[in-house]
Amino acid sequence: QVLTMVSLSWFLTVFLSVIPYSSGVVLLDIFFLHGTKALFEVALSVLEINYHELMEMKDAGEAVSYLSVFLENVGNRNATLPAPVPIPRTDEGCRAIKKVDVDDIVCRAHDHFGFISMDTISLFRNRLRRTVAKDLEDTRRRAILRHFEDEVDQFSGSELDALFFSFQEVYRRNRITNSRLQVMRSGKDGKDLFCLDIDHFTALYMCLQPWYVASRTHELAQRLALLCVDIEDGYVSFRSFCVLFHTLLRGTREQRVRLLFHLHLVDLEPYLAEQAARAEERR
Repeated sequence: QVLTMVSLSWFLTVFLSVIPYSSGVVLLDIFFLHGTKALFEVALSVLEINYHELMEMKDAGEAVSYLSVFLENVGNRNATLPAPVPIPRTDEGCRAIKKVDVDDIVCRAHDHFGFISMDTISLFRNRLRRTVAKDLEDTRRRAILRHFEDEVDQFSGSELDALFFSFQEVYRRNRITNSRLQVMRSGKDGKDLFCLDIDHFTALYMCLQPWYVASRTHELAQRLALLCVDIEDGYVSFRSFCVLFHTLLRGTREQRVRLLFHLHLVDLEPYLAEQAARAEERR
């Protein structure tokens, strides 16, 4: 857990966000010279230097805090710039923070972990790639649902997950065939990232709706899509999709009557005319 919390800031910024600039340029040099392998060696060296202190920590938060202060105090005796003012902090008054020179960390990294090849690193990276991707996906899903979970409070967590995965699968297919969707949504916030055009929304609604499929079901799906569509870009967001199904399946009688009233106000003619024009162009 400690590695998960610190590795992003360490590797993504080549340690520049966590250690003084005069020391960070040394690590930047060895990164350009030896590549990613050098960063792994330095990270292992930092953990090894603080091994005994880390083993005495009570939780991951305490360990991350200790490592942050340790790296802030890494010096560079060969620096030409003025040395930064050290941070004389201790960990809960019990453990003094070690002061180490960046050259000592680099030498230790090469001597103790230089035997690790890039092939070995790639092997472990590929082995954990699927787990990391799943964790990132779960974090993203929770972040998206958190924006509007109060609006769909009658849905259980498993029901929201089922809607999310269904919508996401159709969205991915929609994105493959719709280049405009890729460009339009590339700069949006995560909460608005998932969206469907009217045709894909209609198809998904037909699969998920629990009622008997009658002659007007397809028209009902189109009206629902036009009711939920974003006026600015013409797409249905995941939030609108969830709120709609929440009203249909768990809404009060007043909410459903209000929805039916708004459905009667939807004008299908422009959309049907556009569909007919596209069909004619494909011929």
